[in-house]
Amino acid sequence: MPRRALRGQTISFSADPFLVDPGEAFVHHADGLILIEDGLIAFAGAYDAARVPPGVAVEHHHDAILCPGFVDTHVHFSQLEVIGSFGTKLLDWLDQYTFPAEARFADKEH
Repeated sequence: MPRRALRGQTISFSADPFLVDPGEAFVHHADGLILIEDGLIAFAGAYDAARVPPGVAVEHHHDAILCPGFVDTHVHFSQLEVIGSFGTKLLDWLDQYTFPAEARFADKEH
């Protein structure tokens, strides 16, 4: 897998913002770099502190915000009980598991 160097505005977290002051956990670099080697983030930080390996072209993304290692962890509360349900085709899974689980929330007692 080729190395990639992505330059632009970066944001990341150095700590859990729920355990420390969010301002202390949040890291922003107006001119940052993310270096990817073998599919893994080898460096994320200020461009001035980066060492781009020879022969690696830097891709400029000055019109974007880059977030290294961002994982979308959002869930739909009404679907929590069906996460990991037996795999079927998407529409079958929705009909058999998801929609019935969501419909139960129409009952205030549930």
